[in-house]
Amino acid sequence: MMRQSFGYAKLLMLFVLLLAGMGDLLSLGGCNATPSRPSLSIANLKKAAAAGDAQAMNRLGDLYYRGALFSPGYQHGMRYPAPDYHKAYIWYKKAAAAGNTDAMYHLGVLYYTGAALYAPMQNAYYPDHLQAYMWFKKAAHAGNTEAMVWLGRIYQQGCFGIPMSVKKARYWMNKAVGGGKSSR
Repeated sequence: MMRQSFGYAKLLMLFVLLLAGMGDLLSLGGCNATPSRPSLSIANLKKAAAAGDAQAMNRLGDLYYRGALFSPGYQHGMRYPAPDYHKAYIWYKKAAAAGNTDAMYHLGVLYYTGAALYAPMQNAYYPDHLQAYMWFKKAAHAGNTEAMVWLGRIYQQGCFGIPMSVKKARYWMNKAVGGGKSSR
């Protein structure tokens, strides 16, 4: 009985891992990308990114960040999709330089978590909260509502060496609730 339950647990874990990666693959067409639907293939996404499409660059960053491009990784002897934070960072940086506000927000998250400065040889993350604040601020000023929420929290709590400001916190939270439109 114990052996059978372990098999079910392993199968359930595999199913969950597959579902986690399939959301991104399905939104791109996954295995269904065909010549009649060329815009859904990874190859065409990479071509669009290379041609300067900021949305494609950001999408590639998302896929590398989530491990949906199936870079091999191993845990407990099982192969699973592993995030590639370095490649995600590179694509987010390119997309942010092209004006993509989602990429600016994602760079803030990478700096906040330390994934932007991840050292694979040491398996260590090095958060840079001041850089995170700067990217959240840039994205918020460009209209990204998720960054507005983060900026509101930063001002509300007075973290990262940024002085607490109820007025600024309220402004950014209200602006985020308004979908990026200023609402005092």
